Amino acid sequence: MSTQSQAQQMRTFRMNADSAHIIIELGARLQLQANNNIVVEELMPIPNKQDSDLKTGDVIFGINGKRIKTMPELREHIDKTEPEKEIKLGVQRGEQKFIVRYIKAKETPGRRMVMMDGPGDGRQMISAFLTLGFIGEMDNGKLKVSQILPIAEEGIQTYVKTGAFVTKVNGKSFKSLQELELIVDGIKSGDSFEILVENDGDEIALKLTKREMNNRVIRQ
Repeated sequence: MSTQSQAQQMRTFRMNADSAHIIIELGARLQLQANNNIVVEELMPIPNKQDSDLKTGDVIFGINGKRIKTMPELREHIDKTEPEKEIKLGVQRGEQKFIVRYIKAKETPGRRMVMMDGPGDGRQMISAFLTLGFIGEMDNGKLKVSQILPIAEEGIQTYVKTGAFVTKVNGKSFKSLQELELIVDGIKSGDSFEILVENDGDEIALKLTKREMNNRVIRQ
């Protein structure tokens, strides 16, 4: 695909830990609206996602029997749930209320990355960079972590926090998503690679293994 045709398919959205979350198992991108409703903004074409009755525009008002009003509350309940256990979402569609069930994922290889970026104020977005196991955004030449995905390796789950910065991959710096993508594309599936993370003032080097996946950018 040419650079020009790729650019024509790019979309931009903002990920903020207080106002957005992606339920990767369902491919559901949630957004906190001005009226404080948590709304399904988009159902993304993530391979192997679980089937659900969710539709764009649905409101998420509860999780596991608890009413929620903020994205951090939603994330807290998800984080408390053990992998491979059921999570129940309270959903409202118009006047109808119902439950959507899904199983929290464990680390699962073989999924592709879903990446989106765009110009504007220099902050480029990744919706789900599955090779690294988290969602983030480019912020002043660094990759800022917005959300840790349930498929992330143990090292990411243990040592990387929301708000941390990834500064290098295999010793190479990057200034944009395109540069980061080129670095990751140069790593063979199954090979180990290293990321350098700035976390609470500390610098941590983490060894990861690149999953077997089709390293293409999915754009709509």
